[in-house]
Amino acid sequence: MKQKYIINDDYEILTPNGWEDFDGVINNKYPNGMIGLHLIFENGEYVKCTPEHNFFINGKKIQSKLLMVGDILDSSQSDVIYKISDIQEYNMNESYDIYNTEKHIFNIGNLVSTNCDEFAFVSPSIAEKFYHSLYPTLSASTDSKFIITSTANGLNQFSKIFQGAYKGENGFTPHRVDWWEIPGRDEAWKEKEIKGMGSVEAFEQEYGNRFVSEGDYLADDKTQKFLSKIKRVYTPSIDGKIHSTVNNEWLTNYNQYPGYVMDTEDDNRKYIISVDFADGIGRDFTIVNVFEVTPLSPHQLKNPRLTVENEYSLFGLTQVAMWRSNKTNLTDFSEGLGNYIFDYHNHENVLLIVEVNDYRWEILNNVLKNNTKYDDSIYLCTKHRKDAKDYKVGVKLNRGNKNIFFNTIKRFIDNRKIKINESTTIEEFNNFGITKNGDYVSQTGNDDAVMSLLNIVPVFESEIFFDFVTDIFTEAFQQKFEMDADLILDKFRQRGYGDVFLSDILKDMSK
Repeated sequence: MKQKYIINDDYEILTPNGWEDFDGVINNKYPNGMIGLHLIFENGEYVKCTPEHNFFINGKKIQSKLLMVGDILDSSQSDVIYKISDIQEYNMNESYDIYNTEKHIFNIGNLVSTNCDEFAFVSPSIAEKFYHSLYPTLSASTDSKFIITSTANGLNQFSKIFQGAYKGENGFTPHRVDWWEIPGRDEAWKEKEIKGMGSVEAFEQEYGNRFVSEGDYLADDKTQKFLSKIKRVYTPSIDGKIHSTVNNEWLTNYNQYPGYVMDTEDDNRKYIISVDFADGIGRDFTIVNVFEVTPLSPHQLKNPRLTVENEYSLFGLTQVAMWRSNKTNLTDFSEGLGNYIFDYHNHENVLLIVEVNDYRWEILNNVLKNNTKYDDSIYLCTKHRKDAKDYKVGVKLNRGNKNIFFNTIKRFIDNRKIKINESTTIEEFNNFGITKNGDYVSQTGNDDAVMSLLNIVPVFESEIFFDFVTDIFTEAFQQKFEMDADLILDKFRQRGYGDVFLSDILKDMSK
């Protein structure tokens, strides 16, 4: 798309507040055309627009692609939508954006409309000038609203604002709408659009919500769609024992899966706790991601692509709790985590994973040592180099293993070996892409929750994980799925691990 900015010094535009000045018009030219919408009203009037153009219904902004026949748009008369049809791409070669009216609301005929639409496609010099000149005025007002909408278009002013909103660095609230969330859009619709637009790349540009578009993503469309359906906001813990003598930051930020019952001293459930450190100065987040060791579901076991190498292959991890803060210092955080592990859990049922790329894990360890129940066997130990002979505390990420871990975590989440459901973790995971240089990067600017996932990768080959599974193998399947785990295991042994005949072997397991 090419843009031409036409400066306006002579004309005014009609708005619901009367005639107003505006800075100019942006003419968007599409060499290969684009899809547009044709809205026809009962009074015989009509308007042609892009699918993302904004109108108003009862004072609330709505994109044209979300409109339905029978909707009544805000206007100087009752404009009831009679018919909505697509405009074929070869007939939609250009569109026009009104640039910088006083309140970004104006009339199209009788209709009330607004613009700051497709902001990512405005040329960088215009976008930056517009944003930096307007934001101070809006931030000084108590009743103004600044709403920016756009599809992604690489790294630019729009991506900066969007990433800043996710990190809490500006006053914006981030919100994304994926193509499958629109009624009537499914895989068949996607394939039709790809054919019509000429390529997968063109589809991803228009509908993919991806700033980094030149490579693959951790989550493909199928996984993104699934995760978006199951994601939930965790509810804060109400158990005061979790923070004990520590300030309320721990309790406030410790969140649990709704309906999840926390561990007790006589509970035999097993937990993997992964920590990603930050300094608590309001920038990056310290993350504690808590996972329960759980058996694969009957649905997973029936997957014909599942290869079972041993009994440990029948277990994975389910996310159950999270602590997240960028304002708690490392000492207070460490005290809170120590209270949680040693005073709340049976610490023998807990495996703690820390990244050891810098000094911060040692601050945690020094605090944990003060607890009378402390035992360094609580830590996951790994080889910090491929050629290392000894195992040491924690996970050390480097260029040699980082991308391997990313690809592994992608596979584990795709096949539900690791089940994530917490909203922040899913948002970050869905927004990770790989560049042409082979580096994984976050579109939102935050990567802390995903990095806590990376630390988990070596767990599945650790002796402690094997011990955990051995200890709970029979009772876990019985409690969660009312299945005879020993019978399942016998069937696998009879056929030989690795042979995939699960539909035959386990055809009655869901009864």
